[in-house]
Amino acid sequence: MLEPLGMRSSFVTKDSLNKDKIILGYDEDGNPSPIWTDTVLTGGGSFLSNASDMIKFIRANLNKSKTVISKSLIRTHQQQLFG
Repeated sequence: MLEPLGMRSSFVTKDSLNKDKIILGYDEDGNPSPIWTDTVLTGGGSFLSNASDMIKFIRANLNKSKTVISKSLIRTHQQQLFG
């Protein structure tokens, strides 16, 4: 999903190739917050990304003709009934 959208500053796994792209966050008291990582539900939101890449992702989700994968993304917004 990242490559078709041109999301070159987004990744799932922290490693030596992208650790310089991670900006440390802080809590309301000014204390450093650890980078959230997930090894169980990676597909459910474990991306680390910058604002520019997130805008690309949002635009692709809002406009089905915007990118080659937008139609697939739009389908994920529809209710799925199992049973």
